[in-house]
Amino acid sequence: MEKKYKKSTFTLVCYVLAAIMLVYAFYTIGSTISYLSSYFAAYGTSLSDNFGDAISYIVTSTIQPLAFAVLFFMAGLVLDEVRKLNPKYYLTDEEVAQLAAAKAAAKAAKKSAKEAKLAAAVEAENVEEVKKVAEDLAKKAPAKKAPAKKAPAKKTADK
Repeated sequence: MEKKYKKSTFTLVCYVLAAIMLVYAFYTIGSTISYLSSYFAAYGTSLSDNFGDAISYIVTSTIQPLAFAVLFFMAGLVLDEVRKLNPKYYLTDEEVAQLAAAKAAAKAAKKSAKEAKLAAAVEAENVEEVKKVAEDLAKKAPAKKAPAKKAPAKKTADK
């Protein structure tokens, strides 16, 4: 059986910060190009005429967030790989069973809460609420095949 690895909160924070810095770097590239276009238009030249200066300015303004994005990502990756080498960061079979039991209990509690809501709606004779809750339960519950019921035969009166 494969043991489950516990993820570090700090590793996840590093990955999130890397993503934020990457988004900020792309935003900086867009705003820098927009700024340069309006700057060169104000002086009667174009961005393509001053391409070398434009690239230099874009790289200078965006290198810092890109570098931080790479550093945060690499820090998270290295920390994750180092933690995988230590067996104490893996869940034991008992902990995996406890997590599974906790998930099952939470699911059962949620289902019983919906069934209680359905019973309360039935008692209050709220037809629309009963339909809504019953449809919600039907979506969540697996489809069960009920045995087919025969319709009662109609009796005719002889005169």
